[in-house]
Amino acid sequence: MLSFLIDKGVVEASDIFSFLLRALLLIVLFCVILIFYSAVWIKLFEKLYRPCLCGLIPIYRGFVIARSCRCTMLYCLMLALLPVYFALDMCVIVLDYSVPFVLALIILSAVIFALLIKLSCAFASTFDKGVIFGIFLAVLPVVALPILAFGSDVHFGRLRTVK
Repeated sequence: MLSFLIDKGVVEASDIFSFLLRALLLIVLFCVILIFYSAVWIKLFEKLYRPCLCGLIPIYRGFVIARSCRCTMLYCLMLALLPVYFALDMCVIVLDYSVPFVLALIILSAVIFALLIKLSCAFASTFDKGVIFGIFLAVLPVVALPILAFGSDVHFGRLRTVK
């Protein structure tokens, strides 16, 4: 198929090679990021005294974090329903919905973000971190989770008073 396109002059061979090289670099970059964050979750679950490989299961990961913070099942349910919320949010972007539906999604997103900040602050307090680090954990978990995982902080197993 590619040789036919090259013979007809539709695509040059250098364009195909350039595309394949960029695709390969993106795949390698994605694999490196995936391996790094797998190591982050394994190390974090090791600090939580849980089976390390269970940190790689997303819904169970949210459940364990919520339970380690002594949060109710409402938090676990809200964390489990996050993909549904994002799917509804994408429907609003693609399709044209009415104003009340959009307002309901905005209110739902505010509630989810407030629960996420509360859960992140509670999780940070179990590592004897303050509210600022909890908000940092909610807003930039890409940076804050490796700090918790590879830092010298110890999980205390119970909530500490917030500094």
